[in-house]
Amino acid sequence: MSNLSPLPLANSLISATLNERNPMDLVTDISRGYNTPLLSIVSALNGWSSKSVQSIKYEFTTVGNLSVAALIASNSLVGTNLVVTLQDTTYKNFRVGDLVMDSEMVFGKVVSASAGSVTVEPAGTTLVAATHFIAGATIKSVGDASIKDSSRGKSSLYVTPTLDFNYPSITRDSQFISTKDMLATYPRYNGEYWWYGQEELMLQNFARMMEQKWVYTNRGVITGADGEYYLNGGLIWSIKNRGGVYLKSPNIIDQNTWDDLIYQVSVKSAAPTQDLVCLHGRAAKYEIDKFLGTTIQYSGKMNTFGGEGVKGLTVPMYSIGSTNISFVYFPLLDNPTFNPEPCTLANATGTRGSNSFFLIDKNMLTGLGGGSKPPVELFHFGQEMYYGHIKGMASAGSSSADYMNPTDSIISSDVAGMSCHAMADNGINIVDAQGMCFFEPQA
Repeated sequence: MSNLSPLPLANSLISATLNERNPMDLVTDISRGYNTPLLSIVSALNGWSSKSVQSIKYEFTTVGNLSVAALIASNSLVGTNLVVTLQDTTYKNFRVGDLVMDSEMVFGKVVSASAGSVTVEPAGTTLVAATHFIAGATIKSVGDASIKDSSRGKSSLYVTPTLDFNYPSITRDSQFISTKDMLATYPRYNGEYWWYGQEELMLQNFARMMEQKWVYTNRGVITGADGEYYLNGGLIWSIKNRGGVYLKSPNIIDQNTWDDLIYQVSVKSAAPTQDLVCLHGRAAKYEIDKFLGTTIQYSGKMNTFGGEGVKGLTVPMYSIGSTNISFVYFPLLDNPTFNPEPCTLANATGTRGSNSFFLIDKNMLTGLGGGSKPPVELFHFGQEMYYGHIKGMASAGSSSADYMNPTDSIISSDVAGMSCHAMADNGINIVDAQGMCFFEPQA
């Protein structure tokens, strides 16, 4: 007698666990963290939880760099003063009394300022239009330089947060099993006949779809043939639109480019050290290994993200200039079906995707006024995940004990089978992508 019986999928261990309060944890685990590392890393950075939002448009505010500096378009000498014209004709954050300097540390003091224009008087150096505060240089406010006797207050500069937003996106997947699918098969799945594994395989695909959307989709509201839908601003969109470094390179990665990208990402943080994770394709890692060689050391179990461990990841590490880089293989970039485009650049091996990589600063972001948030925030609308079954005739009673017993024999459909359904209305949000980079070959 076979140990396998056509029990409803709701009786499986997967379903029982998914009916617990936080099913996303199990979906992440089922997805096999090694195969969908971004899903696993983002979940770990968020402490295996997701922020609940009560609007389909997730709005938030940001405050950027508060330094006062601007590029110079031109200058002209008026008496002993220089009138400096800015490239941004609307910029008006310089104030009378500011001590300013140019890119060569020549100083002056602001005596008048208006939108797009600053007039400076000499501050220890006779000003020369041909060599001081010239076009292409940067004029920078060092600080106030008030007079020693009977000094007075300054005009005000107000800090106004910038309002930004992102959308959650609905992801769904379903699996129907007919009673005729419940066959004895040579292929087995975890010791059971093949049909029994369809629920878990569906959930693995569900996790893959979320990860692919989190990487590739652009933020937007789109109206299609069957109605309006929302797309989440994912990883690449955030890097391109929120201060990250995006390099579509005419060459495969080399050490000079690698070092420059590490510098560009790490210098934007005032922290004494940075911890980056490099999500890479296999060909990119081949090239990186050629110039880094044995300086990369395997960390074994040191695979934590936001203080949380991620199963299935063996993480090599490398350090340069007080920046630590963890390397995590990203199979999505190597997927020959999803990313089949060949890399045609000189000395390239493999596909464009395989020669690509991401750099992500995994340190928490500090909020103005206190608190912190993960660099890649996970959020959802409604419940974190919806999961359920429609019981068909496969779930109906099968013995005389079930007759006239509605508790045991209630079904939701007369179809000869059963189905399971997963749905999430969620997304990632990257408030500030300055600590992130995406490198890809241009062909």
